[in-house]
Amino acid sequence: MKNIAKKSNLAVFLLCLGEVVSILFGVVALIGKMSGWEVLLTFAVIFFISVTFGIIYELKRPANLIKADGKNLLIYIKGKWTKVAFEDVIKVDFHNAQSGRTMLKFGTLTVYTKSEIVKIYNVKNVAQAWKEINIIIYQNNRAE
Repeated sequence: MKNIAKKSNLAVFLLCLGEVVSILFGVVALIGKMSGWEVLLTFAVIFFISVTFGIIYELKRPANLIKADGKNLLIYIKGKWTKVAFEDVIKVDFHNAQSGRTMLKFGTLTVYTKSEIVKIYNVKNVAQAWKEINIIIYQNNRAE
């Protein structure tokens, strides 16, 4: 079994950074007590909770998100492994994550099959994973 795509750890780092920012907002709201501090504190708590769920979700996902055996892609989506036959794949596309004007190396990989569209988020070196999947599919179609 060949590992094709791994999850990016940078997303977890950015989520942790978001938690730190939400804590800072909460502390500023509590210490400053300026007008509207309740709204700022509420925003900080909601943001903290949502980012915490994001971190838990990312930590539960396996390190390898896409694997390939002889005839199938094994893709980890929605908490389970899904098998996609190479001949069912129509197209593979990717989109790098962006921070301001900086293009990051991780992003979203989209696999279009005959029956569904599968999106895999937070893929490390998404362009390389896209290239590897296309090479495998091309070699498989050529062999037939």
